[in-house]
Amino acid sequence: MLQVGLAQVTGPNTEVVVAEVIRRCRGQLGETVPQAGIVYAGGDFQHQEMLERISRQFPRAALIGCTTAGTFSSGHGFSEDSIALLLLASDRIRIRAGFGGGLSTDPRAAVTAALAMAGGVPGANSAINPGAGTAKLCLALADGLRQPFDTVLGFLNQALPSDCPLFGGCAARLEESFQPTLQFCGREVLKDALVVLIFTGPVRILAELANSWRPIGPRARITAANGPTVAQIGELKALDFYYHYLGQHPRPATNFPLAVANESGERVVMRGPVAYDLDLRTVTFTAAIPVGARVQLTEASRRFILDDTRRAAEALGDQAAGFNPDFGLVFSCFLRKEALGTRIGEELRSLAARLPARLPLLGFYGNGEIGPLVRGQPSEFHNATLVALLVGEEGEERAPAAAAAAPGPDQVAGQDGEVLCGLDGMDGLRCRINLLRTRLYRSERARRRLEDIKELHAALHHKVLEEALAARKKIRRQRTKLRESEARFRRILETTSQGFLMMDQDLVIQDCNPAYCRLLGYEREEIIGRRPIEFMDSAYQDFFIHNRDRILAQDERELESALVTRDGRTLPILIHGNTLRDADGVVQGHMAFMTDMSVHKKALLLASEVQKGLLPRAAPPLEGLDICGRSVPCDEIGGDYFDYLYGPEFPNHRFSLVVGDVIGHGIDAALLMSS
Repeated sequence: MLQVGLAQVTGPNTEVVVAEVIRRCRGQLGETVPQAGIVYAGGDFQHQEMLERISRQFPRAALIGCTTAGTFSSGHGFSEDSIALLLLASDRIRIRAGFGGGLSTDPRAAVTAALAMAGGVPGANSAINPGAGTAKLCLALADGLRQPFDTVLGFLNQALPSDCPLFGGCAARLEESFQPTLQFCGREVLKDALVVLIFTGPVRILAELANSWRPIGPRARITAANGPTVAQIGELKALDFYYHYLGQHPRPATNFPLAVANESGERVVMRGPVAYDLDLRTVTFTAAIPVGARVQLTEASRRFILDDTRRAAEALGDQAAGFNPDFGLVFSCFLRKEALGTRIGEELRSLAARLPARLPLLGFYGNGEIGPLVRGQPSEFHNATLVALLVGEEGEERAPAAAAAAPGPDQVAGQDGEVLCGLDGMDGLRCRINLLRTRLYRSERARRRLEDIKELHAALHHKVLEEALAARKKIRRQRTKLRESEARFRRILETTSQGFLMMDQDLVIQDCNPAYCRLLGYEREEIIGRRPIEFMDSAYQDFFIHNRDRILAQDERELESALVTRDGRTLPILIHGNTLRDADGVVQGHMAFMTDMSVHKKALLLASEVQKGLLPRAAPPLEGLDICGRSVPCDEIGGDYFDYLYGPEFPNHRFSLVVGDVIGHGIDAALLMSS
């Protein structure tokens, strides 16, 4: 089973704080030798000294860590001035560490070096890590400020086995600190680096994300971008897009990231702005945003964040039924810390209250989080997100959590359950005063920051409300026009002499006009819900049944048919039909206009009779000649004809063949020629 030692201590003195962290971890582990550890520290400690002291006490522990914008743990709470150490020991699970430098200049090489050192890739150097097996879990901590981390993450996902989940976060520092973000591996204090911890063996995990920012305002598309630098959102320059909704503001509005969705909208990640270019009007984000992505401004409140954290914790707790995790890791964004303010302790308490009792939890606030959106999928890079991870040993009961070591004589209680260390005597009092001054200064900066955020929130809500009111007015106008248009269309349908049908995808009649009812002699209620073919004569019914697919394959179609009226009459009609499709080409229904062809058919019959009357009844019987003739109209009945002239009244038995042609077509031309 995995044995865990966890301690977090706050204080100004590196030597004293590290000594107390080590003492408390030893008190929990006893004689067990840890094989791995994770250390988080504030930016003002002597980090080299910290690593040296931990490594001397636990020389076999594969150690990684980083600086943070705040650390929190079960039994201690939240602190910006602490060192936290998590130690792990197991008989069945192997844990190895590795690092790669030069992350911003050659991320692929840094990833390769880190995984090779930790034995996390096939063919890794066994001389560095003898006994390295197949990676079952990878924890990664990195500098995420110098290089868009999605590039690094892409290399990590490619290099790790497909069934090895990847979690972690990016190192951070407090806003007022001038110290760089640092990464730790063994005794090494690193900059611009990636550090990893690889687990092999019977590892089991559960994970959940809390993406607590809520979209606000309209959606837009990225229309011009180059990697993380976005030039245009919709029709606006990227910077003007932010100014449009938030008003003019001097620094990137990091608390208002974009929710970025792919084309299908199934995958949504957060991307925070980190730099404005006032000349080019571009905005640079924490990671690449592709052209065509759909984006939306987001905002957060403490209620959103805490509700979402509770939801994630409940989901983890439900999944953990039948699973005994040994410890939990939390990777949270510094934006969540800023938004929570004085309620920051509730985030950890919300998690702990819904997870197994006394489960060791360790987390930090960083500059980005790593974890998959969906279990089994490659990990994504996140902003403004909480990633919670539970880790245990497959098939083993969780060991009872060791009681935290009692505070030493030189420790005093601090805020949120933290323990302040190394504050005895006058020197300690002065250190405590300095620590309180630092916290007061941070509180003042945080207050000003929250005031700035409040102004941006007010500007955003004002603009969104303004646009919503304008959109509502536009919708009202469009609805009025639509109602007027529908009324005109309805009047046309009700007054036209042509029958009209509206049908669904299965050709079931949904609506019809009075003219169609008059054609059939049925009431409207007797027609709705039936199919047009039910009112056709048997010849057309048979024709439609055998040719349905061919007919409906044409979105526009014209064909002749015959209706059978209520009183049994057969009524010839001409059908003009159309298929109705939505914007994606999916069939929504059908419509048809039907014209009564009775008068037209009678006119054709009359013209045909007139035409027949113009033609000779028989060919003349002339000895030695076989005579025949035929008249075929090209498009409609007309006045053209031929005839034979012969008989005894013609001298010398003369025989004549006469062809007549009159200008025009139709009934009038035929009658003219007949006269």
